[in-house]
Amino acid sequence: TIKALYAQWDIDTQVANSKDEQDGFFVEAGYKLTDKVGVFARHNEWSKDSAVADNTQVDFGVNYWPHENVVFKADFQQQNTQAGDFDGINLGVGYQF
Repeated sequence: TIKALYAQWDIDTQVANSKDEQDGFFVEAGYKLTDKVGVFARHNEWSKDSAVADNTQVDFGVNYWPHENVVFKADFQQQNTQAGDFDGINLGVGYQF
């Protein structure tokens, strides 16, 4: 699968700290290797402040479906923001009913 989303907001009145304009997007590609295992990659960019450069994050991950309605997820993230670089590992569980 391939997914993408872009969002933007522009508030007509001045908000403190130049936060009246915000935008961002993500692009994600995923591939199910078997009925139980899939991989994905995601790239995000967003700006919370019109006066500061964009934040970026890239994720690479794997999904495991032990049951058709349950997924275990693990990914490695590489993040670069104004506050500094933040790399990490994320673990998650999803359930649909």
